[in-house]
Amino acid sequence: MIDPKNLRALLRPLLTALALTLISLTPHQLMSQSTPQAGQEESDRITGASGGTPEVKYSLMSRHDPGVRHVYKYTEVTNVQREYNDPDSTKLKYSRRMTYYLTMFMPDSPEDGRKTFYINIDSMYFEFDNFQNEYIEYDSQKDEANLNHPELLASTVLMNRPVYMTYSPYGEVVGYESEELDFLRNYLNDGGDTVLPAIDYFLWWDRMDQKNITQLLDVQRNLLPETFIYPDSSWQRAVTMRYDGINFSGAATLHIDKFDKGIYEIVGKSPKLQLTPSQKLYMYGHPDFCFVDSGEAEAEYVVRFNRLGVLGSIDTKLKATVEVDSKPWSFTEHLTTDNKVELMGRWQW
Repeated sequence: MIDPKNLRALLRPLLTALALTLISLTPHQLMSQSTPQAGQEESDRITGASGGTPEVKYSLMSRHDPGVRHVYKYTEVTNVQREYNDPDSTKLKYSRRMTYYLTMFMPDSPEDGRKTFYINIDSMYFEFDNFQNEYIEYDSQKDEANLNHPELLASTVLMNRPVYMTYSPYGEVVGYESEELDFLRNYLNDGGDTVLPAIDYFLWWDRMDQKNITQLLDVQRNLLPETFIYPDSSWQRAVTMRYDGINFSGAATLHIDKFDKGIYEIVGKSPKLQLTPSQKLYMYGHPDFCFVDSGEAEAEYVVRFNRLGVLGSIDTKLKATVEVDSKPWSFTEHLTTDNKVELMGRWQW
């Protein structure tokens, strides 16, 4: 009889060769296997959407190692055309560009599948133009912010106020903590409404709302599948977003469009997003508050994700028509936004 220690020694070269063979296969080759392999568990076999030969299921999971820092660039370009319901059908248009550079890393290993990330907006660039008589440009690395303008104030609230954001095992944001934001909230609660203009006081609170924090700091966007999938499948995820201060929510349907040079490209759509009825808003050009009446919106997504589990970029394109209650005249806004989150670099800290 062969001694177990000798058996392991004899098998070690064979196991090493097998491991190297598996590593040499690309994920595309592994995904495209249509015949179950020897030793594959029954639970790993599923039937394709076409009902054909069993296929190997796989998962797309975002990989983060403790201490590895990621720098992302967040770009949001919004164009608005507004038409008032006044006797002259007065029109207004404006454009806003916001660019943020975010540092993101996981200080500790996950607990019970939950991952907590340190995320901070290190710097920003802001540009606003109403194409008539008002143009604002701000670069945080060289300019001093004029927080007297509501547009700029609204865009700077979260800068250099770090947040610890926690994700569920399925990629959903389930909570966050921030000492800096807690300090600011306490300051505002301690008589802030008596010293700040009403619009400014509202904007400080509104831009510390969880929906705004998630919009700017959640680079993953909850678009990856939460379970195993097969090559020809699609999946749905709940999505929320905020553009021009307006909250949108609904479902996104996504699928893998192609795999090329180690990059998965995932595409998806939200054909019908919901707005929050009666949402209180600051909107450019109004000295008083406005409220969402009704509207419709749709969004498209492109996600690029490499085979090592690193998110490369997410593109979101939103189109919306929003009916807004305001005084003295209500108005309709046609809103388009191009939003891109892209990885600029990563390194071990």
